[in-house]
Amino acid sequence: MFKYIVRRTMATTFTLIGITIVVFLLIRVAPGDIIDTMLGIYTKRTPELIAEMEAFFGLDKPLYIQYFYWLGDILQGDLGTSWRTSKPVLELLKESLPVTLELTSLAMFITVLIGVPVGVISALKRDKLFDNVARIFSFAALGLPNFWQAAMMILVTSLLFNWFPPLSFVTIFENPKESLELMILPAIALGTVNIANVVRLTRSAMLEEMPKDYIRTARSKGLKERAVIWGHALRNALISIITIIGLMVGYMLGGAVTVEAVFTLPGIGRLILWSIYQRDYPVTQGVLLLTCTFFVLINFIVDILYGIINPQIRYD
Repeated sequence: MFKYIVRRTMATTFTLIGITIVVFLLIRVAPGDIIDTMLGIYTKRTPELIAEMEAFFGLDKPLYIQYFYWLGDILQGDLGTSWRTSKPVLELLKESLPVTLELTSLAMFITVLIGVPVGVISALKRDKLFDNVARIFSFAALGLPNFWQAAMMILVTSLLFNWFPPLSFVTIFENPKESLELMILPAIALGTVNIANVVRLTRSAMLEEMPKDYIRTARSKGLKERAVIWGHALRNALISIITIIGLMVGYMLGGAVTVEAVFTLPGIGRLILWSIYQRDYPVTQGVLLLTCTFFVLINFIVDILYGIINPQIRYD
């Protein structure tokens, strides 16, 4: 297990280095830059003015020099300074990150709370009414874009119930009631597709585990059916479930962009849209790097959890 953790740590480190290269180059190959955005179409462009602005923003240096400067700053905990607001990127992230973390955490909580039990019950009631309804819901939910759901939720709650969520964001620690009122609809919109995926995967994993010998052995020992299902079958099915849940966290961070835009939440999603529009390289790079790092680290944690959940797993 220890050797496996060391190998996974090394692989994760190299993956993160590769991500920094991709993030850095991805921003540079996009058409336009901060100079085009700031000068617009009415400012008279002269070679001297362009050269002066490139030197100010550090764009006059070769790409590999720019990359190593940026990487060196990252290793020192500095993600740079916004070219538009002159604020440190870390400060902008600290302002936006709590919104996105609360949104994705609530969406994931709803996903697991609904998806796993429904998937288990659906497997136990195979081809019965509950199972058929759960499968129909799953297939239907997979075809609903989260931005469409978000727009419909706002429309329905405002027109039919005359209810509007609070406009100013407060954390769940400051005012739990107001925070949940603000976040519940975005979390449902963000989590619906993931609930459908968890239901389908849980059902499939449970159907695969239930006919196995160890389930029959547990029943023959006189264990209660609840203990057999939740303590044995589900425990082994969790390997597949945790895998997809780990991936979902990364996808939720990406899906939060559209949901935050629809609900006007001041999170990471709105920050990256603004930075891309403004060609603010440091902010865009910082947000992308943070999102990708979360995705990689969550998958690393999921890999380690395999051995904890199922001690029979061994790593040579």
